[in-house]
Amino acid sequence: MSLKKLRKFEIFKSRFWVPNKTKVTFDGGVAPLLKVFGKSLETLVLKGLDLVRISTIIEFCPNLIVLHFNDVTGYLENEKNLFQVEKNPPVFQELKLLICISTGILKMPVDVLLFLLSSPKLEHIALFSVYAFSDEVLMETVKCRQLKNLRQLDLSQCNSLTKHGIKKFLRKSRYVPLEIISFYCCKNIGHQSYSDLLSLNARKNWNLKITLNTHYFSPVFGRLMAI
Repeated sequence: MSLKKLRKFEIFKSRFWVPNKTKVTFDGGVAPLLKVFGKSLETLVLKGLDLVRISTIIEFCPNLIVLHFNDVTGYLENEKNLFQVEKNPPVFQELKLLICISTGILKMPVDVLLFLLSSPKLEHIALFSVYAFSDEVLMETVKCRQLKNLRQLDLSQCNSLTKHGIKKFLRKSRYVPLEIISFYCCKNIGHQSYSDLLSLNARKNWNLKITLNTHYFSPVFGRLMAI
């Protein structure tokens, strides 16, 4: 099959040290490949890469449906204008599934997360250990009238989020066709918060499934990370 018709591309940096190995970089290794076949890509998975340029992904991969970041860092200083959502229209126009996993020391900045959440067709968001995902970020997406197509929100170890942010989001986002919210080991969403959210859901008669797991790793993320 021609590389120019490639639909899915996954690349990761090994955690194990190998003598005399060649280091794969984003600019030197990944970007030139994306330039060749990026327009045909529907799924892009990047794991453990440093200095990722989101602007490059936007330019070379305009038709992405699935974007999966796992412990990546970026050229944030050079892309600040890109992340000003109020000044720039959303650019991942076809993106439906966004997966962000941040288990390392370097955390995803708020402006990057807000920019990714501005993708207008997002139906499913899965965030693992994304500290930047807070009540304020969630409400900012509502303020900018994003997430209009969101159906499923999976949150694991997102410890900046509270039930107050979720409640405000649900009340202000009645137009969102949300069907599922799942919480896994989120520090501020315990059993009492879960009960409060269930009560609100029942009172409002929303067609919404809310799940909570405070002890085990999410099987949902297990499946997502295997895409």
